[in-house]
Amino acid sequence: MAMQTIWGQVQDKTNICRGVISVGTASHGGLLLASGYAKKHLLPEIVNLVPFYNNYFCFEEDCDFNIPLFFIPDLIPKMVKSFWPNLSGQELDEKVKKYAGYTYNAIKRYYESFLNDYPMVVLRFKDYCQFELNFTDDEMKIFE
Repeated sequence: MAMQTIWGQVQDKTNICRGVISVGTASHGGLLLASGYAKKHLLPEIVNLVPFYNNYFCFEEDCDFNIPLFFIPDLIPKMVKSFWPNLSGQELDEKVKKYAGYTYNAIKRYYESFLNDYPMVVLRFKDYCQFELNFTDDEMKIFE
């Protein structure tokens, strides 16, 4: 039997890592974080922002998808590797940087209050981009 989500029956499913699945349905999709994973890695007030269905916290694909990526930045390379398993090292690095930038810009656009409410998360995300992803000085300008 096919997996059901709040958006309908799953048509496409990609396992990002244990406890994190990307799904697509006929009408929508997003990231599903298993209850245990979400409660371990996210603050209670964050998981309570999104619907809970079938033992998963549901982060829809348009805006909410970026929330776990912002709070758990090491999900970004895992997601990129899962979606594009055949990328070369340089292509992978570039795609990961692109998604990290997209994640931060989406948070600024849709959840600007996070930038003030969670300064340590912002600092951790910024440090992740600078030291783990080796953002250039120009790439770091997204944080200004």
